[in-house]
Amino acid sequence: MEQGTGNREQGTGNREGSRRPYSLFPALVFAALVCLLVPVAWAKKPAPRHAGVEIHGVVTKVRAAYVTIRGDDGKEITLDTQEDFRQKVGVGSLVTAWYRPGGDEYDLEWLDYPWENFFVASDEIRNRVKKVAILTSAQVPGAGDLFEAVAKYVQSHLGWNVAPPSPKADVPSRLGETNSTLDAIDPSTGEFDMSRYLGAGGSSVPKLMAETRSQAVLEVDVLAVQAKLKGKVAAWDGIEEPVGAAAKASEVPAATVALKLWGDHGKLLWSNSRGLAVLTVSDGRKLRDRSLREALENPAGIEKWLDMMLGGLASGQPQTTHD
Repeated sequence: MEQGTGNREQGTGNREGSRRPYSLFPALVFAALVCLLVPVAWAKKPAPRHAGVEIHGVVTKVRAAYVTIRGDDGKEITLDTQEDFRQKVGVGSLVTAWYRPGGDEYDLEWLDYPWENFFVASDEIRNRVKKVAILTSAQVPGAGDLFEAVAKYVQSHLGWNVAPPSPKADVPSRLGETNSTLDAIDPSTGEFDMSRYLGAGGSSVPKLMAETRSQAVLEVDVLAVQAKLKGKVAAWDGIEEPVGAAAKASEVPAATVALKLWGDHGKLLWSNSRGLAVLTVSDGRKLRDRSLREALENPAGIEKWLDMMLGGLASGQPQTTHD
């Protein structure tokens, strides 16, 4: 190898004058490319996703105007929020938050949280529950088909029997008529205070379970919300759905579903919450209102949505919106 290199040097030595310009040319080209590419690479370097201070930890308290997080270092911090996270984040959820310090108070900039929360291991839930009672509530008309689909999914994918309504059980269509279920959770233990939630004279999860001989109660709430509109796509609560036409408004009406599974003594076993359907779509020329019943006329789409909502409970692995 050394000999071959030496021969090449010897063969070109007599052409020293003509060799020098060509040997510099590749170096000059390389230097020019470096000068061009380095600024491009620098320009494409992604900016930090959020500018605030980052904290990773466990949620210990959720209220309408703030959340409290216990960081990995064991210290707790309370962050003021512009959004009510009570229907989205449960006590015990692992989250990542970005916040802006400001004196004695801290303002939440962004919160990454799981849509699905396991308060009890999925294996234990499946071993414990053989029969479930379903309580329903809807702020949006036309949710009956969804409730039926949830019941069928629970039967076919989880293998649970669904208890028929008991004529002896004096139970409202929803657990509590005015309070949020998360308002009655003890942040230090995660236990559900039924007496605080229902008030005097109310029914209870234990009573409903006893009346129906069930091991759990599945609460299904259909909520009326507003979805952010980005061009022709509505995005809200972990879901994106095409609207079909750009609108002047920044938001459109939509429906979100919150699921909560309650066990013995009113203990919250599992919860999940996701967007269901946008309620404003394009008719080709302009936007029009769409009923929830119309939005549910898509069996394949509803089955896929149910996989996202309840598939994690069946498999123990939280589901995502991605294929």
